[in-house]
Amino acid sequence: MKAIRTAIIGYGRSGRNIHTHLLRQLPDLYQIVAYVESDPERRAMIKAEMNIDAENRIESLLERDDLDLVVVASYSDDHAENSKTLLRKGMTVL
Repeated sequence: MKAIRTAIIGYGRSGRNIHTHLLRQLPDLYQIVAYVESDPERRAMIKAEMNIDAENRIESLLERDDLDLVVVASYSDDHAENSKTLLRKGMTVL
């Protein structure tokens, strides 16, 4: 079975310490291939810790056709809008 190609929006408490931590423990099932993070310091952390160039805006994910799953771990106030944007494009969202 091919690993689920996953993007994570947010690299704060939930995005980094919960979702990234758990998905990295299951490399046969999940491959983290993209991040979206608005904070420049956290984008630098993603590059250092994950060797992935994080994007600044959710729109960057909308142009991709290689994602199987997007985990929304942004600020709670942004969850609904982020999820609706992704779902309108037919993406699978958690």
